[in-house]
Amino acid sequence: MARIGIAAAMVAALLACHALGRTATSFPSVKKLFVQPFGAEKQDDLLRLSLLGRLKKSNEYQVVDNVSDADAILKGNGRIWVKGHVTVNFRAPAANRQPLYAGFFSIEITSKGGEPLWSCLVTPSKFS
Repeated sequence: MARIGIAAAMVAALLACHALGRTATSFPSVKKLFVQPFGAEKQDDLLRLSLLGRLKKSNEYQVVDNVSDADAILKGNGRIWVKGHVTVNFRAPAANRQPLYAGFFSIEITSKGGEPLWSCLVTPSKFS
């Protein structure tokens, strides 16, 4: 369950990165995006679904189901992993420890011809 919150935080950070890095000349004609599958793992689906939800809520782009209908293609990759555990009492059993997460989330938007239009890498330093 904690991974869902972490995925949402990474997607939010990525969209904030997009808002800060965008200028008036950054791919202004892109209105329709095709979001490629991120990978075969369950975690990839979680990140992709979180991103799709945020894109649909923003109403900035229309997410389409076919590449032929899209103005650009969004490719993504990300991972979340447990890098350690925190506990108040070092003698506490494993069930009482809280995991510390690490991860990254990378997005690239390309034209249909493969020309890069925008990219961002998010590597949050802390997860709560």
